[in-house]
Amino acid sequence: MYRTLKRGRPNHKVLLDSTHGRAAFQGRGRMAEPYPLVIAGEHNEPRVLKVRGQGHRIEGISDT
Repeated sequence: MYRTLKRGRPNHKVLLDSTHGRAAFQGRGRMAEPYPLVIAGEHNEPRVLKVRGQGHRIEGISDT
């Protein structure tokens, strides 16, 4: 899930607004190919670099 939509992040309220539908836990995810993941930016947010085949197969959980 896009990082600012996660619980505790600035745009999570968008998922709580049922005006345009609803959000629900979908399950764990894992990228099919490895990519590098770095912590960067003003708020130290994780970012995936577009360098296919290097790094790790990133795993995560999609939740509301």
